[in-house]
Amino acid sequence: MTQSARIKINPTNLEVEIEGSEAFVKKYFSIIQGMLAGTPAKVKDKAAPKKRGRKKAAATVKPAKKPGPKKISMTGKIIALVQKSSDGISVDDIVKKTKVSKQQAWNILSTAKKDGKISSVGRGMYGPA
Repeated sequence: MTQSARIKINPTNLEVEIEGSEAFVKKYFSIIQGMLAGTPAKVKDKAAPKKRGRKKAAATVKPAKKPGPKKISMTGKIIALVQKSSDGISVDDIVKKTKVSKQQAWNILSTAKKDGKISSVGRGMYGPA
């Protein structure tokens, strides 16, 4: 007849039950006692594997946002400046008025020109499309 052995640990109150042969109890009692001696808060239950992924948030009612002034992106500001100028505006003037770097201004102007929002009216000058 085989003898059954079991270890039962309650992590909330750190109760340990060990049943089995005397050799089994002695061996695992010292192991478990060592695990629980220094760090009772760090006991992990290995029976339940961790679920990976995002946790679903509890359903909460968020207050409605009050409508306010819309923020305009730097791209929008630069395109608006160019479209307002009838004779065209230089990159240097755009840099002074928007306080962006020259490289950033060139990148925005290049993209806006490719998208057909503005056009080139001269060397370093941009105007409405």
